[in-house]
Amino acid sequence: MAVTTIPTAGIADDAVTAAKATGFGLIGQVKSTIGANFLATTSTSYAAVSGLSLSITPSSTSSKILVLHSAPSVVAISNTTNMGHVAIYRDSTNITTAGHNSSGMQYQYEPKSNGGFIQLLDSPSTTSSVTYAIYVKTDNTGMELAYGSYQSNGSQGTTSGLTLMEVLA
Repeated sequence: MAVTTIPTAGIADDAVTAAKATGFGLIGQVKSTIGANFLATTSTSYAAVSGLSLSITPSSTSSKILVLHSAPSVVAISNTTNMGHVAIYRDSTNITTAGHNSSGMQYQYEPKSNGGFIQLLDSPSTTSSVTYAIYVKTDNTGMELAYGSYQSNGSQGTTSGLTLMEVLA
């Protein structure tokens, strides 16, 4: 049987689906949130940062979710020997493991603020809705972690972001 070439104009817009277009590293859904968030905590258990949570429903069990988080200012204050931690959770599970022993980004005492960035590629293996969120904690109650903005004049409220991007298999 001879193969016939069909010109692009001869293909209806809805004729090619994601299931047929494989091997291209296709991006599915993209969800993003940004906002001025500030949280000062002395908790030694992870606590959610308000406003930095997004839900996504993967279109296939083989889809991966690229999670990107930027924090322009995170500072461990009040103690010079302990660490503050920032992590990404999927539903109730801490999925931030690469190089940090499941602790996420780590911050030691600094006289000035410093920012950070987490990126990870997650395989939720589901077509049910999953929620990704940013959590923070300290090593001990003698330390305060300022997530958001901490400046010497006491002002607060820089912009942090969370982006989810579905990568189709």
